[in-house]
Amino acid sequence: GTNGQFRPNEDLTREGVAAIVNNMLGEDTPVAATNFSDVKGRWSERAVSSLVDKQIMKGYSNGTFKPQQKVTREEFAVIAYNYMNYKGMSSSKTAVPYADENKISPWAKNGGRYAGSRWLYDGS
Repeated sequence: GTNGQFRPNEDLTREGVAAIVNNMLGEDTPVAATNFSDVKGRWSERAVSSLVDKQIMKGYSNGTFKPQQKVTREEFAVIAYNYMNYKGMSSSKTAVPYADENKISPWAKNGGRYAGSRWLYDGS
């Protein structure tokens, strides 16, 4: 939580997801320098650096990470897909098509298909 609170109605941010996924890895992550101008010195710097180094999350082409930006469903699907690949988990199940699959961004297609095949999102 934040300041001892869970905040159940608050949206997840990119840095929040980075912290959660980094904790799920359960690896001792050394503090590494980050090239993201908007992450240096933030509470999430170590988690962000770790996940970028492991290619689970990425920053933006302008050199930022946008740590306080909300995470969309397609972004989370890509993060889950990259996490599973990093952990060596199979993503070979048959993809479940979505009625609005044509609306999934090209960069998120694999993550979206993976989310469907793993029932991370059931389309409801």
